[in-house]
Amino acid sequence: MDTANEDNTFYVGLCMAGAVSAGAYTAGVMDFLIETLNNWEKHRKKNGVPTHRVVIPVIGGASAGGMTGILTAAAMGKRFQPVSKKPASRQPDNPFYHTWVDMTDDDMFKLMLSTSDIRGDTVHSLLNANFIDTIAGRVVQVAKSEPTPPFFAENLKLFVTLTNLEGFGFNLPFSGGGARNTYDMSLHNDYACFMLNKKQTDYAGDGWIPLCFNPQVNTEIAKDAAMATGAFPGGLKARKLTRDARYVNDNDWIKLKVKPDVPKYESADEYPSVNPVYESVNVDGGIINNEPFELVRELLYKRAYPTKDDGKANADYKKQSEDFKQFSDTVLMIDPFPSADTDFSSRLGLSTVLPNTLSALFAQVRIKPQLFRNAVDIENCPTQFLIAPSRKKGQGSRTTELTGSRALACGALGGFSGFLSKEFRIHDYFLGRANCQSFLQKYFVVPHNTPNRIFVNGYKGMESKYLIRHTIGGQEKNFLPIIPVLDGNGNLLPAQPPPVEWPQLPPNAFRPYKSAMKRRASKILCALFDWNPIVEKIALGIAANYVTNKVIKKLREEMTEHELM
Repeated sequence: MDTANEDNTFYVGLCMAGAVSAGAYTAGVMDFLIETLNNWEKHRKKNGVPTHRVVIPVIGGASAGGMTGILTAAAMGKRFQPVSKKPASRQPDNPFYHTWVDMTDDDMFKLMLSTSDIRGDTVHSLLNANFIDTIAGRVVQVAKSEPTPPFFAENLKLFVTLTNLEGFGFNLPFSGGGARNTYDMSLHNDYACFMLNKKQTDYAGDGWIPLCFNPQVNTEIAKDAAMATGAFPGGLKARKLTRDARYVNDNDWIKLKVKPDVPKYESADEYPSVNPVYESVNVDGGIINNEPFELVRELLYKRAYPTKDDGKANADYKKQSEDFKQFSDTVLMIDPFPSADTDFSSRLGLSTVLPNTLSALFAQVRIKPQLFRNAVDIENCPTQFLIAPSRKKGQGSRTTELTGSRALACGALGGFSGFLSKEFRIHDYFLGRANCQSFLQKYFVVPHNTPNRIFVNGYKGMESKYLIRHTIGGQEKNFLPIIPVLDGNGNLLPAQPPPVEWPQLPPNAFRPYKSAMKRRASKILCALFDWNPIVEKIALGIAANYVTNKVIKKLREEMTEHELM
């Protein structure tokens, strides 16, 4: 990347939220975004093409979003064609489509019901998650490394959130008598942080793990971190992550909370030649922080003020970042499920109260009270933008707009429905591409008369060609896009509607899986309970049949309610 003059550069920190199988939507967004940035870069030096730059220096994510973040980092060293229309076959050359749509088989549900992962009395999860190991291993294998595209920072910072089940212990001192006068607590939010295109010897003692995909440097840690951040509790198996202890001790987000049994050193000079390791057991990073946009913003601040961490610098950055006239960076979040579930049931039965309790706990640990002010002042706060699912249903006067999970075929069953049909994943992938285009052309914009030097210089003499008219608050206003959307020939790409074909399963879709479901239920029950050998066969058969019928009934109800069956 040419950094000789940063006055013409606008920085975008990407935040990718958790989504389970709806990662297909995030993958579609990324495919279109990278295609657009490539097209712009290819034609930048031609007359009539905006001359400012957009660079991505930070990517952070949780769960499926964290997995896609690591996938994006690996894809930086590849050259691939976008998938702009439904292909007739699998697409191994496109990492986004191949990972999230092709996966390892067209029939993923069959693989996830296999009992090959159950050994003896050990059950890792309700569903067989071995396919994730295959995909993760495939992602980090980069046979040939191309130069980093100029719209990605050469040393991009990449992080994923983790839920550390053991946690980091600390205590608060209390005055009083007795042998103990401390209050012990533990924090379970953990992070795997990487710095791209670095050799191991480049480690700066800051907790950011050097990462390179070709030649391979710490790619095993990246692979395990990708699987760990997406380990949906119960449904997919928990994952272990082994890191040098220094990567934990040196990390500003963690180091004040580290347990005493994590080997600790005062300075990098004291590290032994063979570094001690820290092993954690992790489940889905989205449990604690599913949308880590505040951390992406923090890293953007540190990019702007690398040597300052004082009140004045923070105030200066805050002032310029909240003003379209001055801002030079922003957070762009891709979130398949941005809206809260409003279908709350007030019934007091145990089957209702337990899931409501879990939902309340998840919502509480994810809350970000320090960001409430931005949430209520968003009209004058360009610090964050959001790409979220949106599609139209019906025609004419009966047209309604669906958003969030309702717009996604992978949005049912808490995000697991995409594993039931490849057609669901295909739909969401292309909805992601369409929504990304619409977002860039309508919403990722600045006022056309902005005095912001980046866009004044970037669009000098060509404002009318790229002018966007958009209605906000009942008034039609003029804007300029932060990222111009060009086709492969350098021309403005016309607006395109999102996919209209809504995929559905046939009424008997689960019948072929019933025997496999019974086998898996039987294996799980057998492993979890010490059955009496005399009644084992009968009891297991009855119990497995009961569980299978209940699961199929629930699947049908939810898929029908989501209009997917």
